This record gives sequence, C-alpha cells and structure tokens, in this order.
Amino acid sequence: MHLSFSSFVVVALCGQTPTSTYQTTNFVIYADAPEIAKLVGESAERSRKDLGKLWLGKEPPAWAAPCRIRVSLNMGRVEGFTDLSFAEGKVRAQKIAILGPLDRVLKGLLPHELTHVLFAHHFGVQPPRWADEGGAILSEDQHQEERQSKMFRKMLAEERSFSLRRLLEMRQYPDDVACLYAQGHSISRFLVDVKGRKVFLAFVAEGLERGWDDAIQDRYGFESVEQLETAWLGWVEKRSEPGSALRNGKSRTATATSFVDSGKSFEEISPQKRRALSFYSHLSNIPY
Repeated sequence: MHLSFSSFVVVALCGQTPTSTYQTTNFVIYADAPEIAKLVGESAERSRKDLGKLWLGKEPPAWAAPCRIRVSLNMGRVEGFTDLSFAEGKVRAQKIAILGPLDRVLKGLLPHELTHVLFAHHFGVQPPRWADEGGAILSEDQHQEERQSKMFRKMLAEERSFSLRRLLEMRQYPDDVACLYAQGHSISRFLVDVKGRKVFLAFVAEGLERGWDDAIQDRYGFESVEQLETAWLGWVEKRSEPGSALRNGKSRTATATSFVDSGKSFEEISPQKRRALSFYSHLSNIPY
C-alpha cells in the first residue's frame, strides 16, 4: 500500500471496465492496452520469482487462485493498494490496484505490492503493519529507500516518531501513516542488515506468537524491545553523519565497529550513545 491511495481511488480503479486482460500462471492483469497488460503480467511473474528467492530463499509454489492486478498509467500520482482476505491460515483472495508512470509501476509499485502478497502467503495472517510496509519498501528500488530514510530522520528531529514498543504492537494503520512507513522501513532495514531476511521473517512470526521481547532475545540477542531500540537509533544516527561508512560503501560491520571505536572517551559520548555501545559491540561480531 502507498500512502496517497484513497479508498475512493481504489474503488474507482477496481470498478473500471478494462479494455485488455492478460493472464499468466499466477496473475490476471487488467489494463487499458494489451501491450501494457502483457508487460505487467510478465513483470509480475519475474518479480514474484525474484522476491521469493530474496525473502524466502526459493521460488514460491504456484498460487491456488491468481492475483488480480488492475493497472492504470498516468504521468502524475504514484499509488498502490493491496486487498487480501484470509481463512484458516491461508490467503483466500488477493487483489492489487496500481496507478502511476510505467517506470514507477514496474520498479516500485509492483514489487512493493507483491511483497505484501508474498508475506501474506508466508505468514498466513496479516503481518504487523510496520513489517509489512517496511519489507515492501525494502523490495523497491534505492530511490524509495533513500526517500524513506530521509523522511524518518526528519521525523526524529521533530520528535514525531513512535516508541519501538508501540510500533511493534500496532495491528492497524495509525493516524500518522507516513511515520509508520518511514519508521517501519528503518527498523526493517536495520534488522535485515544485522542478520538477513530469513531471520527477519522468523522474528516477525515469533513476535506474533510469543511476544516481541522473547523474539528479540531469541533472534537478535537483545534483552528487550528497549535495548533493540537503543541500538537501532544509534545506527540511524551514525548513518546520517556526513561521510558515514554506509555512505562510502564500506561494510556494515565496519560501520558498527567504528561507532564503538570512535576514539572518544566515555564521558564525551552522549548518554544515548553510551547505552548503545555494548549493543553495537554485539552487532559488530555478527557475520553477514
């Protein structure tokens, strides 16, 4: 789902009579021209395969029922919406509506919305919104990731962000949806950078079943949500510094280590950074 997609637009897009239809193994595409329907259908199959390998380590099996995708091209707004229904731990219906320039549809909207569908099949229930949107943004191109990272740094400066515990426990979209997107992307990127996508998905599943503190201890070695939050925010701060290791293309391990071995005395480091030191030491020893 993308932020600006109103319920009115969703109804309008899904209710329009398309001029062209194209069907593949896992998708039925509705578009205003046969060339567009075919292009999006073939792109959807490739993206589904690539996303399955990226997130699950393998190509997903064919879906029992195809996912219906309604595509409308324009040169203005970029909007997307995914509608899912579940029954007995399985996805029973899946529908996507996307609107925007063709380039953004193929590189951003399509992989974003397909990640929602992929996650839905993987978990068998609606994933937490922060992970669902955060993971979907990680499936887009670098442009969107940089945009969300910039937005989150601005939100932190404005003291607009949610506590991590509140974010993890959200089941529905809050009033400040933009913050959920940016913050969900940031914590998802952090967790994926630390231990990869497989552990990230296992963490989300365990958090839903056993609670977030237990899941954090089991999967990432932190004692609580608050300890994870401290390490994550320290990582965000380090990434925002001019000339940071990540900006210069150095390894993530080097980034974590340089935060600890900064050359400053303990007294010169802010209280927040002091609390994060042991956690960054922990992260710097994690293999990638």
